[in-house]
Amino acid sequence: MKLDDYSYTYHREDSPALSHINYCVHNNAINFVIGPNGAGKSTLIDALTLNTRFGKSQGQVIGPRDHDYLYITQFLPMLGAIPCSEIAKFILGNIFSDAHIQITNLQNRLDENTYAFLKQVWSKKYNELSGGEDKLLQLSLFLQSNKHFIVLDEPSASIDRRNVKRLFLTITQRLAQQTFLIVTHDVRDIRLAPESFVTILENGKVTAKLRGQDFIDNEFSKDLPFIYDFSQY
Repeated sequence: MKLDDYSYTYHREDSPALSHINYCVHNNAINFVIGPNGAGKSTLIDALTLNTRFGKSQGQVIGPRDHDYLYITQFLPMLGAIPCSEIAKFILGNIFSDAHIQITNLQNRLDENTYAFLKQVWSKKYNELSGGEDKLLQLSLFLQSNKHFIVLDEPSASIDRRNVKRLFLTITQRLAQQTFLIVTHDVRDIRLAPESFVTILENGKVTAKLRGQDFIDNEFSKDLPFIYDFSQY
């Protein structure tokens, strides 16, 4: 999946949201896209997943084959008083094509951390969870998807760092079958994935591309101003 010399301008806007972008998704890897608010990160995702509408585009896009992707946004739906067990049965039932999902038959289907978390919240109602728990529940369930390309928009926001580490462990374990594109504003996420690929987007343009370990090694270097600011704040 890639964008070649790609530009996009929203309807009724004069300035392009993306300008002459060359971007390639590395398969079976974690691909971070970072940048300040308004840099064009969401537009880049929409372009890659062939979801731009009404605007004007130029350049070439090679997106996921047969819509083989899942985009988990940071604004997840509120599910009220629905039991967590029913949410899990619905989502996992569709993923595993199993109408009889129970916590007792999930242990061999899920990684250890996901199973332990589901077991902990199984009997609770969704609105009894904390803000971090409800997000972790939905991420844990949707990450069981067999879609090849998974897009995560700020997955670590509102989640404590111990569970973020577990979340990235789950992601890393799935890299043999899946490819991840992750938008984040938290440098600690990149520290959890030194083998990742990091792209910096500013003002609708790619300003730097580097490996995760190179980002970590240079995060306090004033020679790379955005990385320095990103790490400081």
